[in-house]
Amino acid sequence: MQAVRKAKVGYFKEQFSLCGSDPKRFWKTASELRAYMESKGADVSEENLEGGLHVDLAQIIEACNFCLKDNDKDVESVMNSIVSLLLVLETEKQEVLIESLCEKLVKFRKGEHPSLRMQL
Repeated sequence: MQAVRKAKVGYFKEQFSLCGSDPKRFWKTASELRAYMESKGADVSEENLEGGLHVDLAQIIEACNFCLKDNDKDVESVMNSIVSLLLVLETEKQEVLIESLCEKLVKFRKGEHPSLRMQL
């Protein structure tokens, strides 16, 4: 479990260093997440939404039920991308989105894959 935690810390540090020099990378990540969700059957817009990154992220979180049916590795990858986007938002915009994501994770696959649920 400790190795997983260290790997995630390394991943997020790398993402921040990459995006810190290029904020457009966050929009690219959001676009990639939307495309992935759409490929899984989610009803998400293909374009960046007008309200900003937090509006895009709210739509992605709302649609993440579609990816939660995937294999554990894909689910973890999507969740890592969502969390990396959450961390760059202003604090006042994070809270509602974090609560929404946590609610989805608590409900998803209830009783199934407890180790994945704990990691996420």
